[in-house]
Amino acid sequence: MASRFRKYLIGLSVLLTIFGSCGLYYPVSHAATITDEVFLRFSSEAIVRGYTARTSDDNFLVGVWPGVLQVPATLRIREFSSTVRPVPSGENVVSNFYQFNFLRIDNPKDPLILAKPYTLAIRYTGDNTKRKVIKYYNDILKAWVPLPSTTDFTNKYVRAITHLPFSPVAVFEENVMQEGRSSYYEHPNYRGEMVAASREYSFGTQLRIENLETGASVVVTVRDYGPDGQRYPERIVDISRSAFMALAPLSRGTIPVRVTPYRPVVLGVSTQQPQVIPPVISSKAAMLIDAKTGRMLYEKNPDVVLPIASLTKLVTASVFLQFSLPWDRIVTYQSEDNAIGSRLQVSAGETMTVKDAFYTSLTGSANNATNTLVRSTGLSRNDFVSRMNARAKSWGTTFTSFDDVTGLSEHDVSTAREYAMMARQALKSFDLLTATTIPAYTFTTLNTKIPHTITNRNKMIDTSWYVTGTKTGYTDEALYTLVARVYDRPTGREVLAVILGSQDDATRYREMNALIDHAYKIL
Repeated sequence: MASRFRKYLIGLSVLLTIFGSCGLYYPVSHAATITDEVFLRFSSEAIVRGYTARTSDDNFLVGVWPGVLQVPATLRIREFSSTVRPVPSGENVVSNFYQFNFLRIDNPKDPLILAKPYTLAIRYTGDNTKRKVIKYYNDILKAWVPLPSTTDFTNKYVRAITHLPFSPVAVFEENVMQEGRSSYYEHPNYRGEMVAASREYSFGTQLRIENLETGASVVVTVRDYGPDGQRYPERIVDISRSAFMALAPLSRGTIPVRVTPYRPVVLGVSTQQPQVIPPVISSKAAMLIDAKTGRMLYEKNPDVVLPIASLTKLVTASVFLQFSLPWDRIVTYQSEDNAIGSRLQVSAGETMTVKDAFYTSLTGSANNATNTLVRSTGLSRNDFVSRMNARAKSWGTTFTSFDDVTGLSEHDVSTAREYAMMARQALKSFDLLTATTIPAYTFTTLNTKIPHTITNRNKMIDTSWYVTGTKTGYTDEALYTLVARVYDRPTGREVLAVILGSQDDATRYREMNALIDHAYKIL
């Protein structure tokens, strides 16, 4: 171990000569134990210009683009044994294990929020063309989680773009079947083109499909997910009609094929087509998932605990619906329901239905109506909050915690990952979908006969997206927050995105739209 890290330090000293103008340097100190580390400290100039750090054997590279870091930082890299982060049986690791950490120089104990993504590249061993992916160890899930990855089969690198400020990482080789059967289909957005649906290869990957009976082959680009592995376990890929006709008559239905990557990318940059670059997100945290499967499509600081403001109300509403109260139940507004922020203009003693309070809480995000809604259940506010925390735990959260039903409390906190998990469950309710996406809700107080029109000011419902659930939030502590679920009619795909800690209203909508647009480029 000591000799290995001396080699790293020597290699990095050479890099310091190469990148000297970027202001890189490291302290010369190390010990011959498993905790040996390589230290790189980056100056303000390096932050502006960007840099690439690599080990002397070029097995591990970190490419930091200009502007990724907002403050001077230290990068630490070390190898470690698989016993430190056990690998489940049946999974095959084809690289060294690495632990890297970006740390603030002024306060190493504070989490470092990365403003933009950066690039990881890890060299792997072996000569086969099985699919490979970089995985990081998630201490919350106690599992190795894949990052969206591309493989350079020529130079034996796997590359991933990520926001993770620290993590154990390694290259995993997935046991992808290379021979099986293929049928044909027609993608509505790529009619007549040479495209394919694959369960194993990422979107944009080019594959050579060879007919094992005739030797004829065709090159296709993965544009869809499939075929269904449970219904058609023998089919490893489906190709477009035009591609199938180049291999066999359509009357064959299915044919035996061999699938191999074609014209592999070099560190993720294709020689034939532009790579889909993830959006640059300035908000503190973000998460983008496939709403049906929960598969991660993009993440930034997904496990940083942050206040969520009125996003809390989706959980409040979800717990309320468990009581199955009749919509026409009458509830009387009381002074104890008063709250700051967004509110319904009513006075103590005025009456409305439970449905009126529910829609006013979600459509207009009225904090006092939310308190009225909660009181209609017969529970105290504290008891209702306990129900919310229990509901969150039942959905698999660890760090989510609620202190208030409205989101006004800075102690209503979650992570982008966990909130995406909760929103995915909560928005299964058609009532929540409707209440968060209608343009306005109108009702009249029952005893005073005063009409009210509750306007939905969430700008997501005014976009071209087909929004199937959304909620905004703001407090001084949380800044601007937003969740949205969007359905794409042509493909039938639905995605869900979460934005936490945007600096202003315009940014959260701009970055939400960028995330959704990114999703449908890679799906």
